[in-house]
Amino acid sequence: MKLQGVLLRFLGSFWLVSTLTRAIRTGREQIALSSSNFSAYKTENSNLIFSSFAGLLQQWPNSFAFSGHSIIPGLIPRSTLLYHATNNINGPPTGIEWLAFNSEMSYSILSHRGGELDLYKYAATRPLRVLYVDGQSASLGTPGFMDSQYIIIDASIPPDNPDPGHDPTGETARAVALCKMGEKYGFEGVVRMATSFELLWCDFKNGIESSLFFSCLFSWQLSSTSCQFHVPFLINIFLLDNRLLNMTNATDPYYKHQWDSDVPTNSLERDQSAISDSADPPFFARARWTYAHSGAREFFAPGEVRVILDPMGFISFYDGLESLDAKRRVEGTSEGPRARHRLYGISAHDTKKVQARLIEVLERKEAEDWQIDSHRPDWRALVLTIIQRYSQPLIELRYVLNREDLNATEQAIEVRGLTYDILMPSLDFSHWSSPERDWISEGIHRCLTYYTSTPLLPSDLTHSIRLIIGAIEGTLKRVCTTIYTLFFQTIQMFLPVEPTYS
Repeated sequence: MKLQGVLLRFLGSFWLVSTLTRAIRTGREQIALSSSNFSAYKTENSNLIFSSFAGLLQQWPNSFAFSGHSIIPGLIPRSTLLYHATNNINGPPTGIEWLAFNSEMSYSILSHRGGELDLYKYAATRPLRVLYVDGQSASLGTPGFMDSQYIIIDASIPPDNPDPGHDPTGETARAVALCKMGEKYGFEGVVRMATSFELLWCDFKNGIESSLFFSCLFSWQLSSTSCQFHVPFLINIFLLDNRLLNMTNATDPYYKHQWDSDVPTNSLERDQSAISDSADPPFFARARWTYAHSGAREFFAPGEVRVILDPMGFISFYDGLESLDAKRRVEGTSEGPRARHRLYGISAHDTKKVQARLIEVLERKEAEDWQIDSHRPDWRALVLTIIQRYSQPLIELRYVLNREDLNATEQAIEVRGLTYDILMPSLDFSHWSSPERDWISEGIHRCLTYYTSTPLLPSDLTHSIRLIIGAIEGTLKRVCTTIYTLFFQTIQMFLPVEPTYS
């Protein structure tokens, strides 16, 4: 009989592991602590917290789990380049507006409006203090995209989509409310994602300066006998295909979007004189692809590297919010997929809990002058290291367990080797022949705490870091327990040292 009797349904996706061991400090505070200094208790969301944290600032995880469940502060380093396109005859904005991290995004969003289009390149004059909200948080078109932002600004979450993409009023009001909160608590902008990453910046007169300006005016004129293309000043940036302009849903949520919107800053009128019904320039068909291609650069790790996040302030909506836990139990989605999770239905009590947690994080950031200590552990790098270490071997193991061309002995030999490779750093055979199975439980403990057992200073252990440690250990507990169980089964069998097949 094959070893498929051991359930490994989660191995295809390292994210779907459900036991959390959260680190809680006990006893008298020490000079240096590790996770073993904490007692643990069980919750059900370690895999969800782990995958949320691991996917920050990456396109694919936040496209899949589009309703964001994380908030985290960060910095945009000095000299980072940002872009803003406008067809406003009076120049760039002076108050609240949006910036793109990729020039292709900024340009293509405005180019379909026709007429003269100016592209401004900005540079950060100092580190910029920002919040990042994960998920498809800049998209206008599907219920759930904006849920976490409603909670930040203390507004009720609508069950349906209030921003179908045709009216910027809701987005404008949300931007103003976010910036008012930022003025009170110290952040200056909000990083969000749709097809690419953007920055809602609360004051264009502060923290950024325009270092370059392009005027991109295309005049494509057709006559009955000829076709002429007049380019007063052309730069190598593509335009948007007019045939795709009406896609204002979740597939293409930006169009008719907030860019150069009606935010009450300088209230400038757009120049309509240059807009005509002339034929499309030949670049239109390429522009939307170029825009999407620029966003694909951040599809997987390391993601958007121009934002430095602070794990010390990581906030998760999977962190002990009973109303949302209960909702997922009723829906049958407690273990995922995260794509089915929304914040709609959160209780007033849990909303206040998240808001209080956010204020606590922001007040600490203000007290630290928004510094990110480079001497602290890099928890994001650690989580990505764990994924690199385990993901491919687990996929290979699932493949072997489902192979039909191997007999039971051949399959067991393969599984023995693969599980040993995975567990080798935590294996200790000193007492393996003992009738007691303590060596297995001790090995599982070494395996699940392998990455979190290093000494930590008390100042390192904020609530957010405890949460991340718990998510790591809870996720690895199920992985390690399952792999140790498989390995133990194989070494109890009388198997050849080497397989007889080629």
